[in-house]
Amino acid sequence: MRVKDIGVELGLPVYDGPYARAAALMHTLGRCRWLERSNLTVACVVAVMYLEAGNIPVNPTREQLAALAHELNSPRSTASGIAAMLRTWKP
Repeated sequence: MRVKDIGVELGLPVYDGPYARAAALMHTLGRCRWLERSNLTVACVVAVMYLEAGNIPVNPTREQLAALAHELNSPRSTASGIAAMLRTWKP
């Protein structure tokens, strides 16, 4: 069993804060090719909705979304790198 699985089973937070959780969700959605197309679009929308549902208003620019899509396409993309990008988004 992985550490993350143990944390979930024990009811412990696995990711520290809403940006890290949104980034982990976005990374999973954007990197897994589960849709026929538009994976990156869905991942970005879900991350924005997740943050806004947590009372963190964001309004990313086209440039920020393009940079995020570029990051998600990188084989070296990580959830922590995405979280750092999400933290720069302002309302």
